[in-house]
Amino acid sequence: MVWYNQETGRIYTGPQKAPATMEANGWMWGDPPAPPDPAPAQEWVATPAFVDALSALIPAEKLAEVLGDPRMVKAGVVGLAQLPSDAVDLLDPRVAPWLAGFGLTLDDVRRAIGAAEELM
Repeated sequence: MVWYNQETGRIYTGPQKAPATMEANGWMWGDPPAPPDPAPAQEWVATPAFVDALSALIPAEKLAEVLGDPRMVKAGVVGLAQLPSDAVDLLDPRVAPWLAGFGLTLDDVRRAIGAAEELM
């Protein structure tokens, strides 16, 4: 057990003081709470599952509309060219904006991949 500050998460390492003084200054005696788990930095999915999810999510009308916009065609070709051969990191900062061009979100893709996995 240690003196810790619940607001800052800091552990007190200074000279010993009276408990009333420590408590009056925001310190608590006990076991500090565990730090929260950091947000994941990567979320890999198999490239075929990613492509299948896109195929299921993008209606033919939307695909025709997007393919009629030269900027989106270029963005789509560039995006697909950047896919590694075996997996896609959904948390790569380029993925969400690329999906947004099709009116999709990362959660849309996650749900489609999950639904496809349930069918298997």
